Amino acid sequence: MDDPNRSTMDPAGGELAEGHLPSVPRILIIEDEEAHIELIRRAFKRSSQQYAITYCRTMADAREAVARSRPDLIIADWLLPDGKGVEIIRDVQQDPKVPVVFMTSHGSERLAVDLMKAGALDYFVKSEAMFADMPHIVDRALWERYLVLQRQNLERMLRQTHERLSLVLQGADIGVYEWNLVTGERIFDHVFSGILGYSPEEFRALSGSWQDFIHPDDRFNVEETMCNILNGSMQRATIEYRMRTKAGGWRWISDFVKISETSGEGKPERLVGLRQDITWRKSSEELVRESEVRFRTLIEKMHDIVIVHDLQGNILLANEAASRLTGMGKEELLTRNISDIDPYMGVAEYRSGYWDRLNYDETVIMESAIPTTGKKQIILENSLTLISFGGRPAVLSVSRDITTRKMAEKALAQSEHWFRALIENSSEIFRVLDMNGIIIYDSPSSSRILGYSEGFTHGKSPLDFVHPDDVARVRADIEAVYRDDVTGTPDRFRMLRADGRYITVEAVTHNLLDVDEVKGIVVTILPV
Repeated sequence: MDDPNRSTMDPAGGELAEGHLPSVPRILIIEDEEAHIELIRRAFKRSSQQYAITYCRTMADAREAVARSRPDLIIADWLLPDGKGVEIIRDVQQDPKVPVVFMTSHGSERLAVDLMKAGALDYFVKSEAMFADMPHIVDRALWERYLVLQRQNLERMLRQTHERLSLVLQGADIGVYEWNLVTGERIFDHVFSGILGYSPEEFRALSGSWQDFIHPDDRFNVEETMCNILNGSMQRATIEYRMRTKAGGWRWISDFVKISETSGEGKPERLVGLRQDITWRKSSEELVRESEVRFRTLIEKMHDIVIVHDLQGNILLANEAASRLTGMGKEELLTRNISDIDPYMGVAEYRSGYWDRLNYDETVIMESAIPTTGKKQIILENSLTLISFGGRPAVLSVSRDITTRKMAEKALAQSEHWFRALIENSSEIFRVLDMNGIIIYDSPSSSRILGYSEGFTHGKSPLDFVHPDDVARVRADIEAVYRDDVTGTPDRFRMLRADGRYITVEAVTHNLLDVDEVKGIVVTILPV
């Protein structure tokens, strides 16, 4: 391995393994014939691309090199003084992201098949032309491996997304279906058919139209909405209606339907939908209507959970909403303490944290998490007010279910984190200019592509980094976007890197000055 031109490989190297094409590829070449090594060395010297190359003459040297550092690519001779080059594949099996290319003086179809089965990326027969083309062989191998890794990453992300979505839908008891409007094929899951009491096989075998399952009083509205979807006048809709179950009863259904594919003429070709049993919700709504009839006081007009308890926490009054939350009847609730509903907060904690702060002129707001069946929690926002009840002090607690809002806030935070990660790891540069044309933001990819330290471009004009011959044209494009409030057409020009070289990029400029969240000109820059 005594090559004076050899570059030492960083043990933590391997940009290719991290999903990026290496700027200086680390190549391990295993070859015992000096003449061949010399031909390879000459080929790389003629290349304009920089490479960090390590030469090894034996398998023992190669194993030491791999143990010290991880190359981006291994090119190995088939036969070596102390073994066969294919053995190196076993040595890097713990890291399958290191590709191996083989070369031999005596090629055969059988050998090629054996090498590929062993895990080789490619196979070449030695010749002067092959040695001269070695830089191109390396570039093609790296690019092929990069594409494989990118595909694997995308497949993994897609699989994870699908698994997360499936868990969400299953947890929410939401059925999924798909309707091919061209072939008539319909696909649905077990939740979709189970809502009506059928197995997927039973539901699939049913004859007749889907309209036959709809309650007569709801059929016109459903058919009218579906006609608007199928003729293209509506792209999506949410429909609530009743459907007949296998047992002959009726369940309230909420369908969200959307056209997912259209033909070249805009005609709907595929429809997807989500179905949820909302019978419980409709039943709850009916209970609320009945309570409005029974109660003429404050409770009769409230959908929130209303509980009145004394200063020791004993419940004195509870409405229907409180009963639904706890699963207890109102008579049973009147025998319980407030701490029975919220086990995370006992009477002592309530008194010290909230009740003792109350007076007849103040309302205290607090949140609490209430366990329900299935290990789920409902998050409540409680308004506590000191009142007089039956001639003695008591606490009026009016609670509102804010679970959906909390979930939405969490989802928004996750979405913002996801989009930030997407921007920060993109291979494109996202640049924002203020109304005066000064750079106020450059995505982290700017440092990777242009080589400037983070924040270096801030406060500067984007024209400072444009080739002098392209400045006039780029300035005119930017001014047009500012002036006409439009999205500019893609434009190619040269940009200055930190090392003094120019690279060709394609940029598209968008005027988002009127968007409150941006208030700037967004430029998307992609190296070409």
